[in-house]
Amino acid sequence: MKTSEFPFWQIGIFLLEIASFMFSPLPPAFVDTTCALWMDVFLLGFLVFLSIEFFIAWRLCKGERMEQVTGPLLLSHLPWVLGWWRPWFVGLSLPAPHDFTTRKVEILFGLMLILHLFLFSSWLLRKSRTKKAAVSKRVGFIAVFLFASITLWTASVCDLSGDEPHYLLMAYSLVHDRDLDLSNNYADKDYREFYHRGDLEPQALEHVVDGRRYSHHPLGP
Repeated sequence: MKTSEFPFWQIGIFLLEIASFMFSPLPPAFVDTTCALWMDVFLLGFLVFLSIEFFIAWRLCKGERMEQVTGPLLLSHLPWVLGWWRPWFVGLSLPAPHDFTTRKVEILFGLMLILHLFLFSSWLLRKSRTKKAAVSKRVGFIAVFLFASITLWTASVCDLSGDEPHYLLMAYSLVHDRDLDLSNNYADKDYREFYHRGDLEPQALEHVVDGRRYSHHPLGP
């Protein structure tokens, strides 16, 4: 990759993006030690993520000047500027059970991540097309990166909901109690091993026989 004088506007964009989620106003209820630690981890993750993307862009854009790679790469990260909207976004009312601060912040960050990945992947694909390079391997490589990034984010923030925790509680009872009686599992709150959204209430359609509680869900899908 050729090097030349590094444009100062790229440094400005980089600092703006860092400030967007490190210094943007947070609601008072969200400012605590846990939040500060979470933001530090997020900043570290951002820098690691940016380094990985720079390596990918450097590999796919060989022969170009440094600023021709770093410029579009930094511009693809501009969606992080939406971090300044956090106070407004946290004030929105979401359908239950998602109407709490942490979930709203997770949704906002997820939106920014998806927008960035779309811009970054589109730029790389366009670059491959204009250079008339073999696109098949590059498309595959970019697709794997895009899928892995989205999967990592959604898997880390999506909680169990609906029937999922009840199926897992059935599996827990089979493994640990060797039965399907869930009465003791609800009483002992065994669901806390995998469910972190408060108390898990038995479903209305469950079968109660002689004090034993059985789920109405089948064992198969």
